[in-house]
Amino acid sequence: MAVVAIFSSNVHKAFADPCAIPAEAGENVTIAGKDEQGHLLLADGRRIRLAGVDLSSLRLPDLADTTATLVGPATPDRHGALRGALYLEGRDLAADLAARGLARIRPSVGEDLCYTELMTAEDNARRARLGLWAEPGYAVADAATPQ
Repeated sequence: MAVVAIFSSNVHKAFADPCAIPAEAGENVTIAGKDEQGHLLLADGRRIRLAGVDLSSLRLPDLADTTATLVGPATPDRHGALRGALYLEGRDLAADLAARGLARIRPSVGEDLCYTELMTAEDNARRARLGLWAEPGYAVADAATPQ
């Protein structure tokens, strides 16, 4: 009995990195700025909420006039924002912010993200006390010695 397996190049790539997003999967956009709630504002007027990121912890750098690739749903949430991922030069913005301690990751039901990468980036930043992890309000407390 012989078993024959046929793999297309796309299937092989998916097995190589299940979190990889092909560039053609997204839409090219220009970031115009940010609002006071932590949404990114696009040049066309849309608001983006980075999927997987806790808005209250977000420390967004100035990204005005930056070109990015938006991957996410085409319809806004009940607050008028698109919840999606932005890629700058092929890098996931949420993962980059988490790795630099500029965002805390908050998994949400219904988001199709690779949380392992995001949580690892956050964990490394927390251990190195980068960004918000150096602030007293985000310090990890010792449960054995309550204050």
